[in-house]
Amino acid sequence: ISDFYEGVRQKKWYSDNWENEYYDDMGWHGLAHMRALEATDDERYEESSRNLWNWIVKGWTDYEGGGIQWRKNSDELGDSKGIPANGPAAIIAARRHQKYPNEVVDGHTNLEWAIRIYEWMKYNRTVIATGRVYENFNNTNGDYSYDVGTFMGAAIELYNITKESMYLNDAIKVANYHIASNINTNNRVMTDYGEQAGNGGGHDVNLFKGIFVRYFTELIQHPDLTEGDKTRFVSFLKNNANYLWTFGTEKSPVIKFSYTWWE
Repeated sequence: ISDFYEGVRQKKWYSDNWENEYYDDMGWHGLAHMRALEATDDERYEESSRNLWNWIVKGWTDYEGGGIQWRKNSDELGDSKGIPANGPAAIIAARRHQKYPNEVVDGHTNLEWAIRIYEWMKYNRTVIATGRVYENFNNTNGDYSYDVGTFMGAAIELYNITKESMYLNDAIKVANYHIASNINTNNRVMTDYGEQAGNGGGHDVNLFKGIFVRYFTELIQHPDLTEGDKTRFVSFLKNNANYLWTFGTEKSPVIKFSYTWWE
């Protein structure tokens, strides 16, 4: 952890306080540094995670009704806001509320930030009736598993804090839509638009699907999930794992995973 932490700071696009041009990148570091603090009790990570969070909230603007920009000054360029910057930020806010309940950043408590960011995503980047999570409403090819995963993760965090059933129901609804709609219909294995050559995702797409799996697993393990939903979700996850390992994995001379998990 220490080698990673110190090594990344040598990269030219990071400053000593971890400020970065991209709010999604700062979000992933914010989550990682909070976990590093939990694992090590090293005060470096407490300071850096706090600095990152203070930088992240500065990305919130009124453009497009709120939400955090994907990179600095992207509003001026007319770039649309998306869940990649907002999903991790909502999770950070919820986790910081649990660890630092009295912390106030830019005039809002961490819980207020979590709810504020979550509601922006819900009412601007999901179809509430169906559970579809999107980047661009008119482009179904942009329904990334990354977005579903982090929205679901934020919903779970807020449910754990508030015990309001709406949040757990939201997580279940977006999971249901994703595993029914964003799949290869021949084998019910997850797809992601970027996994196809030329579609812009490249090697990131396995990360996208991995992000979904991380938070989907948190939902599966949640004690308040019904046995029926749990059984169905576990079956989907096992099917994906079996296809990936059997058909989508090169096992020699080293293990490599294909973008498409069934070939």
